[in-house]
Amino acid sequence: MSVDVTETRNIIEVDDQSSPVVDVVETIDRVGIASNILPINGAEVDIIDLKKKVGYSTYYHDPIYSGGKLTQIDIYTDDTKTTQLFTQVLTYSGDVVQSVVVTDLISGRVLTKTFDGFNLDGSLKPFTRAYS
Repeated sequence: MSVDVTETRNIIEVDDQSSPVVDVVETIDRVGIASNILPINGAEVDIIDLKKKVGYSTYYHDPIYSGGKLTQIDIYTDDTKTTQLFTQVLTYSGDVVQSVVVTDLISGRVLTKTFDGFNLDGSLKPFTRAYS
């Protein structure tokens, strides 16, 4: 299923009467996307990841570091940290990220991306996605 690009643009527009994260959900529901992937301009975009990115750019986010590495990002509605929207956890093998787990705490949906390393040219190898 593909989505009209003009509909896709509505996903990141901010409506004065709703939050961007709510707008994303409403737009996805309106265009009838039942899967975890949203095709945008020939690329596959994870809906959970898209919602997390909108939340990150709009709401208060709290990065957590361990051993000099970013290991977690928590996203809240504001700096009081009373309502958490998302959490993203990164695991490493040495200095290389091995997996990223994004949890949408409102819907309870989880996206796990597992990376398989790099190609000889330095580009990222395809990663596996798992949803729950």
